[in-house]
Amino acid sequence: MFNRSLQLRNRLLLGYSVMSWVVGPIQNVGVVMLIGVLIADPNTSPVTYLVIPLWALNMAYVIWMYWEGLRVNAEVSADPRRRWWESLAVILLIPIFGLMESIPGLRGFLKFARHTENKFLVIAKPS
Repeated sequence: MFNRSLQLRNRLLLGYSVMSWVVGPIQNVGVVMLIGVLIADPNTSPVTYLVIPLWALNMAYVIWMYWEGLRVNAEVSADPRRRWWESLAVILLIPIFGLMESIPGLRGFLKFARHTENKFLVIAKPS
């Protein structure tokens, strides 16, 4: 994002993508807090009834993304049948998956912020 040899449009898109990646685990809370501020009621507990549908919709989207990911991965697997427990496991493991997805982005951002050398190692694989 800070490479001036790239066009501004591409740098902004890259910055948005990286930020979305890094804040992934807290995005549900962030969206709900932002909406609470926009409706002038930062109390997002169940007392604020206007926020509950937005919170639920945002969380439902996250669940749907992982559920759909399981479906797509199962379709392209050698055995496309889903087991009875896989959907339940996906829903229960969403917090862990979110952390697994965001930690590499956060580590990369911290390396950038500390000005340490970033290396990208490509592992040679037999073709």
